[in-house]
Amino acid sequence: MNCKIVNKIFGSVIIVSNLLFFIPLNIKNIYSGGGPMGIGLLAIPFLELIHSFLIPACLAFKSKFNTTELTIINGICVAMIAFLFFNIIL
Repeated sequence: MNCKIVNKIFGSVIIVSNLLFFIPLNIKNIYSGGGPMGIGLLAIPFLELIHSFLIPACLAFKSKFNTTELTIINGICVAMIAFLFFNIIL
């Protein structure tokens, strides 16, 4: 597949997963105080790391930034999202 297409797919996955899953999870953790003993607050640094990948995901839709390096960065983020998603859900 073309690098531009893969980059846009990765960018879409990052944006959609942040909007539908990780941002609401982060808000729920902050408002609940991390649960009864505050253990849920330990997840916030990992969620903020996922949120920081929104910038390269948005840059994937600009034609000037469609490079192999950006595709690798977005691919690493998609792998992290899959790992966190399946560990939190399952």
